[in-house]
Amino acid sequence: YPYVTGTSVVAVKYKDGILMAADTG
Repeated sequence: YPYVTGTSVVAVKYKDGILMAADTG
């Protein structure tokens, strides 16, 4: 998905943030 790379990266960043928040919570 070369044309969705940017969106995928953003989604991964949000996912990582959520996972980190869940772990710290």
